[in-house]
Amino acid sequence: MKIKGFLKYYIIDRVVLFQKGVQLILWNKKPPILIFTMAKVGSLSIYFSLKKSVPRTTLFHIHDLNENGISKNIKLCLDNGIYPGSRSPIPLILSEIINTKRPYKIISLFRDPIERNISAFFDAFELYVGISSEKYTGTLAELEAIYHEKLPHNYAINWFDAHLYTTTGIDIYQHPFNREKGVMNYSNQNVSVLIMNSAIDDDTKAKFLLDFTDAKNMVIKNRNITAKSGAAELYNNFKNTIKFEKEYLDKMYQSKYAKHLFTEAYLTEAMNKWKKA
Repeated sequence: MKIKGFLKYYIIDRVVLFQKGVQLILWNKKPPILIFTMAKVGSLSIYFSLKKSVPRTTLFHIHDLNENGISKNIKLCLDNGIYPGSRSPIPLILSEIINTKRPYKIISLFRDPIERNISAFFDAFELYVGISSEKYTGTLAELEAIYHEKLPHNYAINWFDAHLYTTTGIDIYQHPFNREKGVMNYSNQNVSVLIMNSAIDDDTKAKFLLDFTDAKNMVIKNRNITAKSGAAELYNNFKNTIKFEKEYLDKMYQSKYAKHLFTEAYLTEAMNKWKKA
């Protein structure tokens, strides 16, 4: 696994970034597309599905466009003996897209913050717990304590302010959002943005993406699903067992993120689902 991570990070990803740089030069008639979104919202499924459906268009999949933040995350991984999932394309995106004022598009998904947090915890299980989920022999209570102590819980509810707004100047909270439909388009100068609820079914997602990207015959194929990974049994047991204090639930579901993007009926149902008896 470590050899595979080494080869991907130091060799394969460098080749991929070189290819994307060439694409940006050759495919300059179509706006590049950034799947620029918070982690663990099904964005890889969108990225790989679009790669097969949008001809002669450069695509990137990123969660952050802050070089300093990425450097810290890379150092954190390497310091813990873990190779980052991919080599950062940020310098290329900044120099060839953002800073040149070139027209481009962003696709950004969002998800129930607690569902996303649990998925993110298991996605980076070894980083938080120190061993892989397959080798974990502790109790669910011990795992819950680690979850509360180490996970950055506010990541999802702060993402649009911390990342999308600082990059594009688009403040989604200043615009109405169709909570029932779960999707909206925004634009500012040279950038167009599609915001979409990850819980929308794949066929409906595909229709929105077809309209936004001019893709052809798009079919979304799911990838990187925690519930179907090697950690599936532990993940499902943890998810079905963990409950939260009202204070934590209020922080998640009374946030401007949740109240702006989810219906009141959904938030009430979620509060009831996760609250401690």
